[in-house]
Amino acid sequence: MRLIRYAFAVLLIVGALIGAGCDKIADKVAEEAAEGIVKGATGIDVEADGDDVTITGEDGSTFTVTEDGDLPKDWPEDVPVYDGTIVSSMATGGNFTVNIESDDAAADVYEWCLSKSEDEDWTITAKYESDDGGMISGEKDDQRMQYTIGKDGEGTSLLIWVGPKEEE
Repeated sequence: MRLIRYAFAVLLIVGALIGAGCDKIADKVAEEAAEGIVKGATGIDVEADGDDVTITGEDGSTFTVTEDGDLPKDWPEDVPVYDGTIVSSMATGGNFTVNIESDDAAADVYEWCLSKSEDEDWTITAKYESDDGGMISGEKDDQRMQYTIGKDGEGTSLLIWVGPKEEE
């Protein structure tokens, strides 16, 4: 998918601009220039707004990445989210991904995710647990979800994905 290749290129550009430490006026000028260059070269529209970057493809599909500590817009309410620091989130085409860091042990995060998913009536389709984390997959109605839990230094990293079931 061409959109994803350009999304990563844009993220690199935006990251370089943020890392340069320019003042607000220079940031805005650089942001507008980068958006114009990408649109002119690819036909893809890039909008940077604070901590959010939204990329819109020629076909109207969108890809949004945020680092503002919030869940993506339209996050499904029945997908439990562990209490921790949201370090990044993304939404594209009905698919959502959130990366969370926690000081809690991986085993505690795993058990919470499993319990809360079952409380929300997700049918657990696969699960795997180890000393350093695990994986939980589930289905509900027309949605699928997956938790990937892993030890990260003294804490835990949790990746949550939710999206539509693929047509069979």
